[in-house]
Amino acid sequence: RGNDWILAAAAARTALELPGAAVTKALSQELLKRDLPADRQILVLQTLGKRADAGALPAVLAATRGGYANVCLVAIRTVAELGDPAAAPALADLACDASREVSETARQSLASLPGRKVDDTVLGMLASADAARKLAGLQLVAMRRMVSAVPALQKATTDANPQVRAAALKHLAEFGGEPELPGLLAQLDTASDAQTLAAVEEALGTLCTRIEKPDVCADKLIARMTQAKPATKAALLRVLSRVGGAKALAR
Repeated sequence: RGNDWILAAAAARTALELPGAAVTKALSQELLKRDLPADRQILVLQTLGKRADAGALPAVLAATRGGYANVCLVAIRTVAELGDPAAAPALADLACDASREVSETARQSLASLPGRKVDDTVLGMLASADAARKLAGLQLVAMRRMVSAVPALQKATTDANPQVRAAALKHLAEFGGEPELPGLLAQLDTASDAQTLAAVEEALGTLCTRIEKPDVCADKLIARMTQAKPATKAALLRVLSRVGGAKALAR
């Protein structure tokens, strides 16, 4: 709390080296008072982050709300350093903040947290009625490489919001497999506009390329050709050209 920054930094360094929950508690209490200048709050947050004591989480989360903007950002990054999955719901809310810098920082921190509880929080975002929250959840699925989200992604591909649908299709193609192929083909048949048709076509092409079974994919695509509408048939032919192989070439 002194006026000498060098001494303040030395105090922080000493606190970093001292073991025990009592030190974490003392630093957390200073943070919770919210009367330190911004640079000192940041110093305390950085020290707590390096100590990696989950006991500091309530104080660090409090620092993510209100106050100085730069303190908020450092606090969000510190949450990631603490590595406690219990912070996931708070970070999920911050991931939808109106400030782009806050929301992106929160998504990065949330993506780095370990554990199934964090995955469940992301899946909860996908189940939200709010399109912005769904979009944030879809981005986090990609950042966390959540293969477990495939069923939720399938559901989101039919969402009323076109942005949600497009993002869900993209990520379903990235994490899905052969079992998801029939569902995408069915969506190709029912696509009601050119934008949706293009998004489903791109997802199909990506998925078929990832499956690495050209003949299997070609068989399923060709089976749809006979009764397909002209626009759908053209999309199937373009996907076939990406699949490759003797069967695709013969068609």
